[in-house]
Amino acid sequence: MASPDLAATRVRGVARVGRRTKDLVKRLAPGEIAVIDHVDLDRVAAESLVAAGVGAVVNASQSISGRYPNGGPIRVVRAGILLLDAVGPEIMDRVRDGDAIEIDARGRLWRAGEVIGRGHLPTVDEILDQMEEARAAIGDELRRFARNTLEFVDREASLTFDPIVLPPLRTDLRGRHALVVVRGHDYTSDLAALRPYIREFRPALIAVDGGADALLDVGLEPDIIIGDFDSVSERAVRRAPDLVHHVHPDGRAPGRENLLDWGVHYEEFVAEGTSEDVAMLLAYEAGA
Repeated sequence: MASPDLAATRVRGVARVGRRTKDLVKRLAPGEIAVIDHVDLDRVAAESLVAAGVGAVVNASQSISGRYPNGGPIRVVRAGILLLDAVGPEIMDRVRDGDAIEIDARGRLWRAGEVIGRGHLPTVDEILDQMEEARAAIGDELRRFARNTLEFVDREASLTFDPIVLPPLRTDLRGRHALVVVRGHDYTSDLAALRPYIREFRPALIAVDGGADALLDVGLEPDIIIGDFDSVSERAVRRAPDLVHHVHPDGRAPGRENLLDWGVHYEEFVAEGTSEDVAMLLAYEAGA
């Protein structure tokens, strides 16, 4: 679908405010306006906003900063959804959940007859140009990433290479195939393509957070759920034999409050990296 005709655009709706897009989409109703703070809006987050049927998206940050050619903004605008971009961080406190707000064709955000913020309304062509510029600069970003990685290893080598202490698991991974499932883009078609493999080899299904819901959506049951437990449903949590909470070596344990609220038994796995990294590490160290 083409981008909206900005000259005729005036979008009104109820505001839903959330700093974490993946949490906000769970409570968005069709036609509401999502107010987010998401620099470099990614494809998965954008597709979840489109699927929720939002009337518009107000982003406090730049939806595409130029660091890399992220595919989120183009999906929002091509879906015919108005994107008010780079409104500024103060908008997250200025707009309250449930406020009736309005976006006009000049990129102004209104509430009760007062302008409370201003941003940019990017077109499809503008976003495509920004993505092309980001592609041209991706080499610099990769070089920065490599330098940061080497600095991290140099600084945190003892934490990174300390012996791994595996949590006790009900699921026996020794000698089994393991399939790590993350709810990224195209996960439905990926799981459909893997059906014959799953039937034949019966791998242990290790879900990273919302990957557990992805499995349930296609009629499969997770054996292990691992991660922060900040983007997985209680329904999925109660279906898995093993719940493994990813805890960082410095003690950070985001999402623990969710597990405590649900009153479920879980084990902790202390390891550095993303939850996807730690899921693969768990499978390897447990003998899969």
